[in-house]
Amino acid sequence: MLLILRDTPPKGERTLAQAGHTQDVLNMRKRFQEVMQPEAVELVEGLTGRRVIGFMSENHIDPDLGAEVFVLEPADEPGQLEEAESTDAQG
Repeated sequence: MLLILRDTPPKGERTLAQAGHTQDVLNMRKRFQEVMQPEAVELVEGLTGRRVIGFMSENHIDPDLGAEVFVLEPADEPGQLEEAESTDAQG
């Protein structure tokens, strides 16, 4: 599962980046993603009904982009993903 985030920096990050401190911003984002990883993995596992076996995250400053990659375990049975999507759509 790939999530692309755009134009999300808080004012403080924007100010630092504009002042030339882009590496500091990238380091801060990396630390934040490390702290948030367990919660993000739990959310994706709950939404998909599949275990996350790998997580990768990367950021770019100009343009402001973030990529979150969740690698899911293979589906046990054909149709498992469709069943999870159907359940989510029903609420």
